[in-house]
Amino acid sequence: MFFQESLKHTFEKSCIILMLLGLMFQSGQLFAQDRKPPALINKLVTLGPIEEVQKQIVFNHLQAVLSERFELVSQRRFDEAQNKAFEELDYDQCTEENCIRFIQDTLQVESFFSLQLMNS
Repeated sequence: MFFQESLKHTFEKSCIILMLLGLMFQSGQLFAQDRKPPALINKLVTLGPIEEVQKQIVFNHLQAVLSERFELVSQRRFDEAQNKAFEELDYDQCTEENCIRFIQDTLQVESFFSLQLMNS
């Protein structure tokens, strides 16, 4: 009789632990689905006369809009990866496209955004 009660109590504890583990696993999956994918933003490129204040306003707006859907990689990490690309790629391999691809691979980021402002 004591053995049956002990077994029943152990079984109930095991069921509770399994249910808790299941809930933790499901909440972990939900949390992972809520995570934003990482993205890179290149430094703002301008052609023609554009005031610094205007450039900063446009760039800040771009960052705000992109940060709603992406986890933006810091400028420091971007610069480090860019310097690494310049060091590791041969001169003839260092095209803009290859350099960007190298940076994306280094930082494990699929999305890359670059904004150019032109004023004539």
